[in-house]
Amino acid sequence: MIKILSYKKKISGDNFSSTIDRLVDLHFKNLPSSLYTYLGNSALRIFYTLLLKSSFTTIYFAYIKSELSGFIILAPYDFSIIKSFLTQIYRININDLFFIIISILKKIFRYNLLRYDLFIKLITQKKENHHENTMKIVSIIVDSSNRGKGIGRSLIHSAINYCQLHSYKSISANTTSLQPDAVNFYKSQKNFILKDSYKDNIRDLYNYKFVCFIS
Repeated sequence: MIKILSYKKKISGDNFSSTIDRLVDLHFKNLPSSLYTYLGNSALRIFYTLLLKSSFTTIYFAYIKSELSGFIILAPYDFSIIKSFLTQIYRININDLFFIIISILKKIFRYNLLRYDLFIKLITQKKENHHENTMKIVSIIVDSSNRGKGIGRSLIHSAINYCQLHSYKSISANTTSLQPDAVNFYKSQKNFILKDSYKDNIRDLYNYKFVCFIS
């Protein structure tokens, strides 16, 4: 039986740390190709700590037999986790910071981002449109061992209910060809349509944007 619970942002101490541990574990296991996975454990811990503590995010956890097996994190369309991440990077242990810097450099060389202008464009690119009444899915992960049980569908349903309650007009979700499971998941959701797709020549992959319009 799936149990969906809204995350309460008053968790602290050991409970908060164990929650972060579980989210990081799910991310490593189920999103091996994401940027934060590539940057390592410290970067992921900061990423999820910022998301869980932010006053702008809305989070739902999915449990099966008391085990956290999936989650969805929503935020207003203009919320920037990258900016929040960069403002907190000075808190990282110096050895971890060195590893993150080296990982970023490896990423640059991997994608042949040797031209300064292309690199700056990649890390500073702005959203083309301002969507005041749109929520975006910052992250949604379901443990691979529990897929096919309706967890993802239940999390999406919770997100839609939240947006209806708070008068949002749509939900936006972005993914890439590096995550074919995510692409197929959104295509299988009756409420979502493929709004846009284009090739990113800098990173040699396809980007997909899905939208759910709230009625």
